[in-house]
Amino acid sequence: MSIDVNENEADAHAQAERAKTYVEKGDLASAEVALLAAVELQPKAPWLLRRLADLYVRRKDLPTAALWADKAVATNPKDAASRALRARIYVDEGDLDAAEAALLAAVESQPNAPWLLRRLVDIYLRRKDLASAALWADKAVAANPEEAASLVQRARIYLAQRDLDGAAAKLLAADELQPNSSEIFRLLSEVNLKRKDLAAAAEWAEKAIAANPGEASSHLRRADVYLAEGDLDAAEAAVRTAVDLKPGVELFSRRLEDIQARQSERAAKSAPADEAPPAPVVATPAAVSPDVAPRSVSYATITSPPVEEKPVAPAPKKRSWWNIFK
Repeated sequence: MSIDVNENEADAHAQAERAKTYVEKGDLASAEVALLAAVELQPKAPWLLRRLADLYVRRKDLPTAALWADKAVATNPKDAASRALRARIYVDEGDLDAAEAALLAAVESQPNAPWLLRRLVDIYLRRKDLASAALWADKAVAANPEEAASLVQRARIYLAQRDLDGAAAKLLAADELQPNSSEIFRLLSEVNLKRKDLAAAAEWAEKAIAANPGEASSHLRRADVYLAEGDLDAAEAAVRTAVDLKPGVELFSRRLEDIQARQSERAAKSAPADEAPPAPVVATPAAVSPDVAPRSVSYATITSPPVEEKPVAPAPKKRSWWNIFK
């Protein structure tokens, strides 16, 4: 796509601003053309080379992004921002060692830049090297104690180290510097959830939602508290809200499946047991009075056919000797 370059736009800064507008509109192709035109005007400007490298990062064209980032570093090896950008590309490429080296070089140029120190902390967190992460996070806090981002990062490391009091202290200090932050509220909710203080955990989660109702992570945190409270239905509703706000997130789907499995298990346990089938009716002999002895039956009686009874003639009446002669 060709871009007409007016005389007013011949300045590299004007072209860079034009590229920024294209990026905001999602037109990366036009942004690329504008930045290439700007680089033609100022080929040795590291900030322009970084803009172009960042554009290719957005397009997920890492080889081209690395090419332009290397040019930015070569133009001014002491430019910390260029080295930090190269480190970011190394991370995307999966090369944490090269990313660490680039950031250490950047820190040599700007040893008291909190944002650079935090980038280095992120590398150690990815490696799960909590000791090194804590060391550099403390340096970031010391470089500027009034910067909330450094305090929040240190709090996250405390959480990973299971130091809940340390995490809470840093988060409350960050809250004073940056009030109404949904991120800080969510982390405070997590701290209290780990402390088993469900009332405080729920309160901070509700504050996170109020600070930014459209942030899915805050609704997911509220769902975690509902689960701890045993309210599966409310937890499901909170996760569904998170899914609606940010569909396609695997973590949300897994959480929803877990809750539904618990609901099914609960329903199975609370369902009434199936009624037992009625016992078969067994014929019992008629009750016999205890005063009447049972009649004994012989084998012959059972097996022989019935015998017809015949009338018996009355026995002759006995007559005495005297009566014969009467």
